[in-house]
Amino acid sequence: MKSVHRMMREFHTLISIVENDAEGMTELLNMIRQRKDTYSTTKKTVSNTDSSESRFERFVGKAPTEIRINPPKQAQTKGCRKRHIGAKEEAMEKAKKQVRECTKCGQKGHNIRTCKELSKNKTE
Repeated sequence: MKSVHRMMREFHTLISIVENDAEGMTELLNMIRQRKDTYSTTKKTVSNTDSSESRFERFVGKAPTEIRINPPKQAQTKGCRKRHIGAKEEAMEKAKKQVRECTKCGQKGHNIRTCKELSKNKTE
């Protein structure tokens, strides 16, 4: 493939050199036609009537009979991946917590700092 690329580059360079010279263009055209005739008689020409399947098989190889496409992998969602707790579950968590018990009066629901009995004694 590289030789074809080099040949095309040289051909374009040659055309750019003689493009303003009518006599040079005619001479170049005659040389190309002469070479074409020489190569067409000695070489076997490739037919352009090949089907696309046969060209594909020549280029890649035999086409597969069965194409298998797997489903895509599941994408992971963005975020911190922390589970959200519902209201019911939150209420159950609060019920599990130990209720405070006052060390002064022994009642539940408050501690010694917020004890009403202690505040009554202080005011008296």
